[in-house]
Amino acid sequence: KYGTIFIYNDAFLTTPDKKVLVHCDKIQDTVNIPYGTETIGRLAFATITNIAYKVILPDGIIKIEEAAFASSDGLTKINFPDSLQILGEYSFWSTELCDVQLPDNIEEIPEGCFKYVYIEKLHLPSKLKHIRCAAFVGLSCDEVRLPQNIETVDSWSLDGHYEKIYIPNS
Repeated sequence: KYGTIFIYNDAFLTTPDKKVLVHCDKIQDTVNIPYGTETIGRLAFATITNIAYKVILPDGIIKIEEAAFASSDGLTKINFPDSLQILGEYSFWSTELCDVQLPDNIEEIPEGCFKYVYIEKLHLPSKLKHIRCAAFVGLSCDEVRLPQNIETVDSWSLDGHYEKIYIPNS
């Protein structure tokens, strides 16, 4: 997808223009994604286990691709900068995130994005239009507030445990 030439620098494998982070091979307490990165590539952090870590995304991140952090049970915290617009399917499947504060630019939560992530605190974007199938299976919040612009909530998308769900008149 990104060609055959990559650059390795400070534990990060990237495309030559450094806009796509393809892989990270050294995980410590905190992983600071380099400024200038626009995309976290498919499977870049997938299946990282046995170490608790947090990820700090810089402003300028636009996309987190399919399964980028899938089954990475060490991921406990990640910030989502306002520049983020696109999440890939199953991008955070089976991680240890419990606080998800998504920026308002995201219009779709794709299939399985936060599947088996036992989120306790959830902020859905104000511009959110679609929540796809199984997006939040395992949700464990006191309440869920769907934004005013929501158009589609697919089956099983909010399968979990919560006391209240606020559905807008729209």
